[in-house]
Amino acid sequence: MKESSQTILKITLLCIICVMGYALWYQINKPVSLPVNSVTNKKLIVTNEPSISELQLESPVISDYNEMIERPLFFEDRKPYVFVEPEIKAPPTKMKATAPKKNEQYSLSAVMIKSDKKLAIIQSGRDKKLQRLSLGESIDDWVLETIEPRSVLLKKGNETKSLELEIKTTSQKNIKSTKTGSKKTNPKELTEKIIVPETKTIKSKS
Repeated sequence: MKESSQTILKITLLCIICVMGYALWYQINKPVSLPVNSVTNKKLIVTNEPSISELQLESPVISDYNEMIERPLFFEDRKPYVFVEPEIKAPPTKMKATAPKKNEQYSLSAVMIKSDKKLAIIQSGRDKKLQRLSLGESIDDWVLETIEPRSVLLKKGNETKSLELEIKTTSQKNIKSTKTGSKKTNPKELTEKIIVPETKTIKSKS
């Protein structure tokens, strides 16, 4: 009797386990049913408005933003910004070293005056060479304007330069020797002789 009751209990438990397993399997594999939209049951209203796919969206033109660009929101006065091109400074030019001017001092060495011709011998301060000049001739762009017995006048543009002779004083012995000579010299002949005194440089007059 006991054995039969135990077998019945086992069978009952086995059936319960099978039912529970089937219920669990059914819940897992149960198909999901989507809710029915209530709008599908209503009638569709047809309108003449275009669909979204048919709409053509126009992109804004860049010129529409010119006002915003010219008057930025982040500027207090909102005045149009004016671009000022920076000044490019030129590099300083190197000054070329100019050679100092050579000495343009001149000295009158001798003067020769004849009835038909006047000559002057002038020594240049550059090369210390003697140059014989007549009226109108030039030395280093200085033109000989006038010749006097003891001076000459040089001219260069608006600048003039006067050169004078320095006459040496003769000694008494030389004077006596000239007096004892047999022939008397004519004063006119003395002016025709070349006078070679000591030279003297006179500063130019501008």
